[in-house]
Amino acid sequence: MEKLILFCLLILVACGKENKLRKTDGLWNVHTLRIEDGEGFSYLSNDISGEFSIDYLEKKINCYLNFSFRNIQGTQMIDSVIWNQLDFDVKNESYFAFQNNGTPIELRIMLNTKKSLMVEYYDTQKFRLTRFVLKK
Repeated sequence: MEKLILFCLLILVACGKENKLRKTDGLWNVHTLRIEDGEGFSYLSNDISGEFSIDYLEKKINCYLNFSFRNIQGTQMIDSVIWNQLDFDVKNESYFAFQNNGTPIELRIMLNTKKSLMVEYYDTQKFRLTRFVLKK
């Protein structure tokens, strides 16, 4: 009997993690962007346009972003992120993993509610941690 109860609890916990990731489904508008570069400087930008589209059942992610920020010298930096129809794998309850032009990307889910989603990834080519706050 104890084994049956333990098995049922394990099933419930596993299903709870699956439902957490299913909440990421849909179209998300980018609200805020924060970048931490390899030298320890942080940049915050509300001057951003773009969206994430996540289809959990098809395991596809689309992302198109344009953003700008000023570096430490005051120079305006304009950049973009484009991920088109990329297949992702679920590494665990808080990571999506995919390839973008041969570069592995781990998109970490920091906060996940019905209306807000915070994700981050480390860009190995530009040596910076990028965090997005998304709203439905």
